[in-house]
Amino acid sequence: MSIKIFITLLFFFAAFTAVAQLPDNRISWQKDALTWDDFLGPIDGTSPFHASTNSGLSYSWSMKSSNGNIDFNYIVETFFLPDNSWVITDKATPHLLSHEQLHFDITELHGRKLRQAMKGFDPMKTKDVKVHLKKLYTATETGRKQMQERFDLETDHSRDKAVQEKWQKFLDAELKKLEEFSG
Repeated sequence: MSIKIFITLLFFFAAFTAVAQLPDNRISWQKDALTWDDFLGPIDGTSPFHASTNSGLSYSWSMKSSNGNIDFNYIVETFFLPDNSWVITDKATPHLLSHEQLHFDITELHGRKLRQAMKGFDPMKTKDVKVHLKKLYTATETGRKQMQERFDLETDHSRDKAVQEKWQKFLDAELKKLEEFSG
């Protein structure tokens, strides 16, 4: 039996979906959506910072065979986790909120990059779809984490307002370039 027939039969009988367990109160990305009321988590008293945004990506996918065709479907979500995000109330400035929103924007940018990669993915060109998609996700997540760290380093965790303004313009432009892959 050829590998192509085997893959087709395999997905004809079963569809695979990878879904992460996520809290119900997560907030999906929207431009300038965050308010300080969204930061519900306990303050990390050991942190030298005034706020922390916890955001992330998830993806799910399925494949099935119908009428001799392979249908590949996917969903990529970007989200903010209120219960894991916090702020010191007397430090809650509009500028700091903009900084935290930019962290969320970085997550959305990488969500769009993952959607773009998933759109271009051809499941018939790989022997192990699950492994290949996991590699796409891992590479995207690595890039997201690196950009988050670079953003904090370059803006000195929001203290360098001029650099933060440059990041704002950069992220606005990058999100616009990938607008067709918005959630």
